[in-house]
Amino acid sequence: MRLRFITPILFLIVAAVLAGGRVAGWRTSVGPRHAHQMSVQEEMAVQGEVTTRNSTKSLVVLSAHRNRGYVELTLRNDYDRPISAFVITPSAGSHYIIVNLRGGEPISPGGTHIQRLVTPDAVLTISAVVFNDLTGDGEPKFIEEIVEEHKGEVLQRHRIHELLKPVLDAPDFDIAHELAAARELIAALPETISGKTPDTDRGRWFSDGLRNAKTAELREIDSWQSTHTLHSGQTDRRFVQFNIEHNKRALADLSEKERLQ
Repeated sequence: MRLRFITPILFLIVAAVLAGGRVAGWRTSVGPRHAHQMSVQEEMAVQGEVTTRNSTKSLVVLSAHRNRGYVELTLRNDYDRPISAFVITPSAGSHYIIVNLRGGEPISPGGTHIQRLVTPDAVLTISAVVFNDLTGDGEPKFIEEIVEEHKGEVLQRHRIHELLKPVLDAPDFDIAHELAAARELIAALPETISGKTPDTDRGRWFSDGLRNAKTAELREIDSWQSTHTLHSGQTDRRFVQFNIEHNKRALADLSEKERLQ
């Protein structure tokens, strides 16, 4: 059974840091590792105490070294498309790391990215990349996982978007009540859809995306409500408007056909 962690686990903490200083999203997954065999596209580079393997054609490792307890990788995108996610697989244990740059700043063609990881592993593999158009390069199962989860997340954001829009129609004195009602509807959103049951890999990944989007939205609403006990109609309205705009940006990533296929 695969487990997912949004927060750090005991011996592995990932901090994704973009060259421009923005922090990228990340998560770790724990479960049966994918069997890894060297292919003709793979290359090995030994740099200091860290060895890197590469299952991708053009996410180049410029440097890899240990620095004050963490491993720092400098990566360059030599593809002709922006990279929105990539996967790092440490040699030991059964975990792998998916670095998701959506919502932050993808690695543009020719651009570089600094990735820092606290890990005891001396061998790290760049296992896969996914581009903004949801195609990828590298190990297919990692690509499929990222794409399916993203599709689930976008579908759930579409549902959330539709539930939040009517809140803006409420008068100022009633908007806090309408936001609370919308929160209950969001909490009741399903985490599965017909045809993608969680007993398959694709169904489980899609369900993860549905659940992650719902959990993130509920966390945002709960945090707002706990810190704004004296509600102002205007400030509540700005909060809802901000969340709607955030969801609209996520929805722009996929067409209606792609969201539902």
